[in-house]
Amino acid sequence: MTTFNDWVEKVWRRVYSGSADSTVQLSADIGTIDTSFQVTPNSSNAMRVGARLSVALEVMYVVGWDSATGTATVVRGYEGSTAATHSADNLVYIQPIYTRYDVAVALNDELLRLSSPDNGLFQVKAQTFTYNPVYMGYDLSQAVNDEFIDIMEVRYKIPFPTRNYPAVHRGKWKVLRNIPDSGVFPSGVGLVIYEGGYPGQPVYAQYSCAFNTVDVSVPANLTSDVAGMTGMTGTMVDIPPLGAEIQLTIPREIRRNFMSNQPDPRKAPEVPSLAVSNSVQALMMVYEQRISEEAGRLTRQYTSVEGW
Repeated sequence: MTTFNDWVEKVWRRVYSGSADSTVQLSADIGTIDTSFQVTPNSSNAMRVGARLSVALEVMYVVGWDSATGTATVVRGYEGSTAATHSADNLVYIQPIYTRYDVAVALNDELLRLSSPDNGLFQVKAQTFTYNPVYMGYDLSQAVNDEFIDIMEVRYKIPFPTRNYPAVHRGKWKVLRNIPDSGVFPSGVGLVIYEGGYPGQPVYAQYSCAFNTVDVSVPANLTSDVAGMTGMTGTMVDIPPLGAEIQLTIPREIRRNFMSNQPDPRKAPEVPSLAVSNSVQALMMVYEQRISEEAGRLTRQYTSVEGW
């Protein structure tokens, strides 16, 4: 099983490539509303007013620092992160290059990006209707809630003991979108069936939809099976970390070109312009190849050819 925390740690290890931030440890447990806490050792030269701190998936901003007692006063839930409880001895990363919250956001962005029809990846779900010969149209509320992309297949059940589910062929059904008639289609989207179906028997509409993002403010989500939460298959779970690595690495080139200060002491000939961006070229090739491979797998599994 791969958890969301496994994803975060995998990306974090790779983007750091063995380098380390300055760190201290919490001296005691802190709650979600605590704005002051002690750290050890208190002799860290990196701690200062204006520093960013990263603890687990929370980012904090230091507004006060007492080096005599090792007490930091902070703004909690900084940079869009969520204030959370943290246990004594947890590592506090000082002015990190990347935070684990950065990684979590990049992973969720990847889940949304991978669901684009151009990438060919998606999760497959089905909505069931009870066929009524009086109606041709059925509301797709469940599919809409799942942010469906398209209907892939429509089948209906025959009430006889044949155990067969004939298909309603394309051209015999259509999807209506943005219908302003909440009395008929509460979700605004409906499926119209022109043939097929038996009264009182189920009709199955199989559809493709976007992957689910992960609510990182819920601690239990960090240790849950990422495939189950996102809707990805087990063979796809290596792809979002690859994309997150690329997302997080490329902006480093932008920062090194700022004219207002000189954050990087390396000489220009040692690390020429675009060296950081070019470092992910091989990674991008692997990333695109993996997307293509999994898109091919889905195409083979869910084609328009009659398979069942």
